[in-house]
Amino acid sequence: MLLHPSRTLRPARATAIATAAVLMTSAGLTAAAIGLGLTPSASAAFATPGVELLPDSAARSDGGFDTAVGGDGTTVMAYKDDPDDDGNYVVMARVRPPGGAWSTPVMVSPGDVDAYYDVSVDVGPSGGSVVAWGEDLAGDLQDPVVVRTLSADGTPGPRLEVAATDLDSGPVVRRNQGGDILVTWIGYHGSFKRVSASLKPSGGGAFPAAKYASASSRNAYPDYDAFLADTGRAWIAYSARQSAGDPWLPYWASYRYSPTPADNIWHTDLITGTAVLAGNAHLAGNPEGHVLFTANSSSDVHTRSWATGGPVIDPTPPAVPTLRDEVVISNAYARQSHVAGGGQEYLLLTQGGNTDVATRAIDTAWSHTQAVAGVAPARMLVGPASTAVVTTSSDGGGSYLDVHRVAPGASSTREQHYGPAAGTFTLVAGNAEDGDGFIVYRDSEGSPAPMYWLNEDGTPAPQPKSLALASLPTWTLSPQVKVTWTTQASEVELQRQVSRATSGSPGPWVQLAKPASTPTMVGLTAGSTNCFRARDTTDTGAWAPGPSVCTTAPVDDRGLAGRKGWKQISAKSYYRGTALKTTSKNRSLRLAVTQSKSVVLVAMTCPKCGKVKLTWKGGAAKTVNLKSSKTRRQVVIAAPKSYRGDGLLKIKVLTRGKLVVIDGVGSLRQ
Repeated sequence: MLLHPSRTLRPARATAIATAAVLMTSAGLTAAAIGLGLTPSASAAFATPGVELLPDSAARSDGGFDTAVGGDGTTVMAYKDDPDDDGNYVVMARVRPPGGAWSTPVMVSPGDVDAYYDVSVDVGPSGGSVVAWGEDLAGDLQDPVVVRTLSADGTPGPRLEVAATDLDSGPVVRRNQGGDILVTWIGYHGSFKRVSASLKPSGGGAFPAAKYASASSRNAYPDYDAFLADTGRAWIAYSARQSAGDPWLPYWASYRYSPTPADNIWHTDLITGTAVLAGNAHLAGNPEGHVLFTANSSSDVHTRSWATGGPVIDPTPPAVPTLRDEVVISNAYARQSHVAGGGQEYLLLTQGGNTDVATRAIDTAWSHTQAVAGVAPARMLVGPASTAVVTTSSDGGGSYLDVHRVAPGASSTREQHYGPAAGTFTLVAGNAEDGDGFIVYRDSEGSPAPMYWLNEDGTPAPQPKSLALASLPTWTLSPQVKVTWTTQASEVELQRQVSRATSGSPGPWVQLAKPASTPTMVGLTAGSTNCFRARDTTDTGAWAPGPSVCTTAPVDDRGLAGRKGWKQISAKSYYRGTALKTTSKNRSLRLAVTQSKSVVLVAMTCPKCGKVKLTWKGGAAKTVNLKSSKTRRQVVIAAPKSYRGDGLLKIKVLTRGKLVVIDGVGSLRQ
């Protein structure tokens, strides 16, 4: 997360990052994109303007613009616009799919209501994003906090009002790869300003009633950070004090949804008991749930982490997370923090008159490397093998963008020196995510944030080589599937996303062991939809995969409910080696499925087999005759197309004295 200045952006999520930089000159806007591992260059010219992303009427203040990049490389931006020049803002949004073009701006807020407060965005699963903003109702102290989702092509979903409150600042929105959405803001509660939040689990429905995340007797400073891990646990870092003249103290707050209503509370405590500078309690986290807290006092940096040494073991509510012991970095000021996969922590520091990068693994000491001699506005982008520190410089009457490479155990080098350009630039924001990263500049008057997305030569940002995969069968009854890429590459990265038939949202994309050749065999768990994608890793760019290919392994008979009265039989000829049989009428089996696109029955057919009735949600029914001229096992029988979404499938035997053998149920996830 950015620690200075006050603009809050989303924490970094991964290590494979490409970067882009956008600058403003007196003659117009220009842009530069920096990929990890470029050949060093003494100087490079700025690009000529490309596609303009923000109109001149867009807001020019902090909080008027936000952008984020998702795990698949989807980029979303939202900004406040005043097209009628009447002082009332509307919220506009656009989406850029991996390797694609920006969508046409779409208005997501009502045109007759002033979207006065901050706008915030984040990207969730499959390129879906979310936009949040606050509306100012004239003369009303119940200002709506509003959310709308965006599909991967930029189509907005329904307007969802999270809360109506006396809003002071925010909102900030976060969305994880499971599709959960966290919305936070600061509002007035009596004479105090308190942090409030609402966490909505994935799926449809309204946001739960908001809860206070900060204490009732303290004023929260309107610069704070929020983070939502893929585990579903939410975190907030903020500074607060009781009254004017009291010192500011840094706090953490944490929340995880529980089915027990009494356990759904925010827990909050001090990051450190040392007084800090106002607005200087911050955090960064990774999808695994590892969180790094930082707080700047007048002379030192105070750090604490939440992790368990390996993959985070998230305590079940109402258990309260326990932070690691405080570690102080003396005579330093933290400007940015980052947590990479596996829990490696990074800090960008001002220390000893220089700009340093500090790193550590959990429970080890901080290790420092000087990135830039002297103190300069800087931002950090963490890559898999090195860290890029981006700064501005000025010499010969021009303004420059400099990229310094910091590798572990080695001195830093200035890799790129872009310029000169007229005017003075102030580095105000940075962001690094799975898929892309970027540095945002504006001039000293606070003019536009990023407007162009180009290479230093004016061409579109580099994209990696995606590998086309051969199509897979819709249903796979073997325990393995053969994944084949149709274009050759010397180094291949293969990823899989798994969705369970009976619960939860689609899981994150996970890298599989590096395949040696094509095809490669991948094991499948019964009751799961498995999607695959691949790329050529000799390219250092961000993910820009082609369409993924998917296959579903049905739920085995052992996963069905209501098996009393059925006899389990075993043979290699049955799906996963077992099946259930009966000759009794009215015997039944059940399976509750989630977000189903289609449903199938896996059964045996034979000359003396009977009939079953399929019922969906207690309504739509279909009679299935299992009689056939020859005995066939592992027969896939489609249910009606209306069997979609969330529902309970019931299988009931209609015949007496005739054999019925059920092998499983398949549910293709949406």
